[in-house]
Amino acid sequence: ACSMILILVICCKRAQINLCAELLRLSATAMAENREMLYTIGLTSLGFAFLLILPLGGLGVFALYPQQAAGALAGCVGCFPLPGGKFNTTYSLSMAVKMCPEQADTLKAVNSWSAKPDIVVPITVMILWAHFLSQEVRVANVGGTIGLHYFQQRVNGSRSVQACKWALSKNFGSLCFAAFVLSVVSAIGYLVNKLRAKADEEGNKITRFIMACVQCCWAGIQKYIEFLTKMTVIAMSITGEAFCTSGKNTQALLRRNDLDGIVLDTFTRFILTLFTLAVGLGLGLSAWVFAPHNMAKALGM
Repeated sequence: ACSMILILVICCKRAQINLCAELLRLSATAMAENREMLYTIGLTSLGFAFLLILPLGGLGVFALYPQQAAGALAGCVGCFPLPGGKFNTTYSLSMAVKMCPEQADTLKAVNSWSAKPDIVVPITVMILWAHFLSQEVRVANVGGTIGLHYFQQRVNGSRSVQACKWALSKNFGSLCFAAFVLSVVSAIGYLVNKLRAKADEEGNKITRFIMACVQCCWAGIQKYIEFLTKMTVIAMSITGEAFCTSGKNTQALLRRNDLDGIVLDTFTRFILTLFTLAVGLGLGLSAWVFAPHNMAKALGM
């Protein structure tokens, strides 16, 4: 049955599958001829991690465990143990001062600090936004590089470096807005999942049915918004339009083509997943074949 369905889909969507294969060929050719893109993607990812995500994560640690973090920075890690930690099961200021007398003033100053769990929520949202911003910068970098390759545009230097410059300069505001949209959508999805889990715990059948319907509907909406945002960023990286203008034009393009872009994206993901599985299986079999005990058996040792 599955094979018949697959054959039917291939026959009905033959033109889209041919277009998907052409897009994969074009992308592979563009990446082969613009290998600097790997360096620009890696450097931008590391830059966002060190400049945004790690500092925000450190701020979150300070908000939850201010005494422990301050004590660690002061050079007295064992004075303020984490809850359930291995340093000290109980804490007193006098004991901490005895352990680190040279840090007595600092320990007395931070002893009155209290955790601020309310700050963790906006910090978490900011970390989520920074994560999506880093992701959209990578998408814009790849889309801009492949666009320059496809239209054979000549630039001063590398195409991938030029696409990265555009992503971090004139398109950066639009990418920030795209990351904000994805952050809001992801936060709403998390809230819906939490409400669904709460409804399951309560055991009310009507509430569980309603929340199941809401979760199902929102999952479809969230997937489409994420897909439209990705296509918008790719178009924006090529045309240089603002995010809202590019999104409007992308939506109109998808509607004119009966949402064939969703079929192309889904089939492309399926092909790449199969390719990944094949590579992983090949590496696993190679490791097993060339394992020392199998080589010894083959050589009669």
